[in-house]
Amino acid sequence: MLNRLSSILTIIVIAIASPSLQEQTLEERIHEFSSTSIGQQFLANHSSEELKKVILFLENPLVYFNELANIADYCDYISIYAYYLRSSKQVTGDIYYSFLDKYFRDIDQKRVHVLTQLLLNCKKDAIFSELLADRYTVLFGINPSVFVCDLKARKNWKEVIDSIRSGNGGAFREGIAKLGDSDFESQLKEYVRKR
Repeated sequence: MLNRLSSILTIIVIAIASPSLQEQTLEERIHEFSSTSIGQQFLANHSSEELKKVILFLENPLVYFNELANIADYCDYISIYAYYLRSSKQVTGDIYYSFLDKYFRDIDQKRVHVLTQLLLNCKKDAIFSELLADRYTVLFGINPSVFVCDLKARKNWKEVIDSIRSGNGGAFREGIAKLGDSDFESQLKEYVRKR
């Protein structure tokens, strides 16, 4: 399979902002992608309908996140589509930060949920994974209570905490210091202390 790119979302955010891509319909973008060797190889084993859902998600992750629910390998779709955009020179530059700033600057329950799902599922790309962890910890440091609600609802909350270890350590410690004394918050603080 094609080599994974380290700057997947950077490419995608630029692509989203690109006027030429914005002028194309979703069907035109899928058709153009599927007419390339990269697209043909990928779509031989993957669904163009699922690719459409992933592209919609990339254009508005808060609205279309639920569309990814039944796509186990959506991060692979993101990766290959980003590779295509870069190799076809439809996008240039680094857009990881743009993507995260555009959609994950503010904190609310929906953003925390989507950010956490990306953090847990898109680990193959080390740079993206690190940037997700950094964004998570910065926002956690600002308002940990929104994150606590999401973490408490997850059976795998320890995996989330372990995944953000590479993030902003100072912000993470700030968030931990702001936690209250509920049973779950105490359990969370104890888990962090032991790690």
